[in-house]
Amino acid sequence: MKKVVTDLQVKDLKVLVRVDFNVPHKGAEITDDNRIVAAIPTIAELVKKGAKVVLMSHLGKVAWKKLKKGEKLVNFSSEDTFSLCETSRNR
Repeated sequence: MKKVVTDLQVKDLKVLVRVDFNVPHKGAEITDDNRIVAAIPTIAELVKKGAKVVLMSHLGKVAWKKLKKGEKLVNFSSEDTFSLCETSRNR
């Protein structure tokens, strides 16, 4: 029998959710938020049921190269993605 989020008893439990937030972006600007928007109903349902939700994702792929002296590796942070998720939650 297939279970869905609405079938789960998650009150006061920590729930780890693997989300696909590997969204297209140009620098810190997200160019297509469809994957984030699609995950919101699941996340919202878990929160509504009293779960402590932990989101797990990744963003992009590091293009490893030899760094020149003083050059820093670009920051691959999901911070902007999760900020957008927070903004979407408040809609």
